Amino acid sequence: MEELDAELAAEEREEVLEEEIAYHTAKLENLQAVLAEVKRTKGDEMGVGSGPHSNKRRRN
Repeated sequence: MEELDAELAAEEREEVLEEEIAYHTAKLENLQAVLAEVKRTKGDEMGVGSGPHSNKRRRN
């Protein structure tokens, strides 16, 4: 009986961990999308190719 209880507890723990992984994966993807949007907005404000490390900047 104890083996069955331990097996069920392990399966339940596995399910909980899989749910946690799914939650955090979705959260990470959302944060990455927000960060990408912030970077796009920042790029739009600066103007494409006008940054100090841009290959499109004018050379004197």
